[in-house]
This record gives sequence, structure tokens and C-alpha cells, in this order.
Amino acid sequence: MKDQNEHGESKQRNQANTGETASTTAGRRALLNTGALGAAAALLGVVAACSSDDDTVATGGGGKGNGGKGGTGGKGGAASGGKAGSTSNGGTEAAGEAGSGGASAGAAGEAAGAGGAPEPADNDVAPLNALLTAEYNAITAYTAGAGLIGAAPSTDSLYSLRSVITNVAVAIRTHHRLHADALVSAIQALNGTPVNEADATANFKAPAALIANPTISNVLKFAASAERGASVAYNQVLSGLEDAQLRFLASTIEGDESQHFIVLAALVLGLASPGPNLGDATAAKVVPEPFVVTVDSKSGLDVGPPDYFA
Repeated sequence: MKDQNEHGESKQRNQANTGETASTTAGRRALLNTGALGAAAALLGVVAACSSDDDTVATGGGGKGNGGKGGTGGKGGAASGGKAGSTSNGGTEAAGEAGSGGASAGAAGEAAGAGGAPEPADNDVAPLNALLTAEYNAITAYTAGAGLIGAAPSTDSLYSLRSVITNVAVAIRTHHRLHADALVSAIQALNGTPVNEADATANFKAPAALIANPTISNVLKFAASAERGASVAYNQVLSGLEDAQLRFLASTIEGDESQHFIVLAALVLGLASPGPNLGDATAAKVVPEPFVVTVDSKSGLDVGPPDYFA
């Protein structure tokens, strides 16, 4: 009898510990996911509202999205997801994408009673969509920036370099397009719905300070500041992603954003200037590849020889 009682008590303790472990794991995932959404929203604010003049850079306040609210299921089974998070005004409103992950699940939740519970949206979809929104805004920003550089007056201190700097900007914009394509594929692989590009960029507006003083130097400052913010935010977001392959994707994009920042900052600070080997035909080689490590068929720095400069 004593052995049976001790065995029963041990089983109860193991069950309790298992419950605590599951609860702790769920709580940790929720905390990480919340942090990822917040970092992604911060990234959107930097990309969309960062403004420059000759001395200062403003960091803008994008809107903050409220998380999806859990739905209630019918007799057929419990529903997951809920209503989409709301978007408040500020920046480009795109930061509200961080709260939009529950949109499709909310609609499905209302119909769950008859056929059982639908599969809930993956926790990684919302932060990935926030990053995708930021990439779309970056594409729009570089398009606007290239236009400002091309329209610079002859009195601009960097006027003689406007063509090659425009081509550098266009090459970097191409990287952002490839980043967006990779994020779309990742979201679709999770059975999620990627944010629509037109919706993501509908409220984009170039910073007033930059429009008021659209020198080539200020365009470079704006772009460098946005790339710096993107690199930091990608690092914060990837720590909250649950899937290892998605953390890999975020980190290989983050490395490219860091390369963009270094190149642009060097130009802004006068630490580097175009030389005889940098021209319109070689501008795309300033940042050689769009990813640190190859993603699908999109080349990374790993495609080069072990001795890169051999």
C-alpha cells in the first residue's frame, strides 16, 4: 500500500510539472510574439517617418495595432483567432499591420460551430506581414529618393555624382523587392495572407523636412537612417519568431540591411567616395548580394569563393 501511495503521489507531481512546463512554454511564446510585433511596428515607423536635414534625423511614430481578440466557437468546436487589430493614425498607419494577424481567423471563427474549429493562423504570420509592409515602404521610399536625386539642382554639392548614387539606390531597392518576395513566400507557406502592397504603401509620404530641403546628402541620410532602423528591428523580430527557418530568413535579410546602412553611412559621412571603378555599370556591386546566405534561388554572399577577393 505504501508503494502504491508513493507511486500515486509521484504521478501527480509529474502531471503538475508537465502542466507547469506547458504553461511556461505557452507564456514564453506569447511574450516573444508580442515583442516581435512591437519591434516590427517600430521598424515600420523608422522606414516611413524617418526624416533628415543637414544635422538631424527625426524618428517617426507609426501607428500601433491592437492584437486580435479571441473568437468564440459554436457547438462544433472552439474557434481560434478573432477580430483584426485596429490601426491608429500616425506615421503611415502601416504599423497597425502588427495587429492584423487575426483578421482571417476572426471571420472563420464565426463559422466554426457547424464544422469544427478551423486551423488557427500561425503565430509567425503577423510579424512577417509587418516586416513585409516595411519592405514595401522601403521600395516606395527608394523610388521617391531616386526621383529627388535625379532632380537635384546643379548647385548641389553631390550633383556630379547624382547618376551613380541613383544607381546605387536603385540597386538597393532591388534588394528590398527580393526581400519582399521571400517574405511573401514564407507567409504563404504558413497558409497566411500577405499584406497587399498597394494597401501597405497607400499612406506613404516622404518626410516634410526632406521635401523642404531635398539635397542628395539629405536623401542619403534618410535612407541610411531607415536601413539602420531596419537592421535593428529585424534582429529584434527574429528573436520572437517560433520557426527556426523563419529566424534564418529574417537574419539573412538583416545582414543585408546592415550592409546597406554601412555603405550609405560611409557616403554620408564622407568616409568613402566613388572612385574610378564605381560607375553606372558597377553600382549594383556596392552591396553584392541581396541576402547573406542564399534563400531559395536568390543569391547570398555564400555563392562567392572562399577567398572572396581571389
